[in-house]
Amino acid sequence: GEVWKSLYLRTAAAISAKTAKPWDFDVGSIFAHVDAFLQRCSDLLEVCQAQRQFAPTAPLPVFGGTRGPEITKSILDIQESFQRLVANLRGLTYNILDVKATRWHDDFNTFKSGVKDLEVMLNNVIQMACDCQPCVTARAQLLEAFELMAKREPVRRFVEKKTAEFY
Repeated sequence: GEVWKSLYLRTAAAISAKTAKPWDFDVGSIFAHVDAFLQRCSDLLEVCQAQRQFAPTAPLPVFGGTRGPEITKSILDIQESFQRLVANLRGLTYNILDVKATRWHDDFNTFKSGVKDLEVMLNNVIQMACDCQPCVTARAQLLEAFELMAKREPVRRFVEKKTAEFY
């Protein structure tokens, strides 16, 4: 988007320098669709980044201890909830790349809100897992596993915080 604007402005300046009839188009309206499309692409990239966190292709690590199965189930439940959020986006009845489809803003905000909730839930699972792990070695392994799983910034920050508290 910015490259197109830059080229347009450079071309308009060159035309103005060579002719008495300069280009005086409204740059905002010319690039409104391009800017809207770039924002839509950015939104979809955010969906992909959430996918990395909540729908990983790698299997979950095995969590030991008495609460290991509970930790695993909680993470699987979070992943299942994410799949429902994605299914809602897949089920939209309009072309999500059509910048004139204004319903996208509401649908995407619903998705983002759901992802934020899942981040909080995952952080709570990490907290619970750390709290119930008294063994130093096992807790270090647990934090390492969560560090490998943490893809989104809020989750990474939380794991880093728990790691700093541990060491």
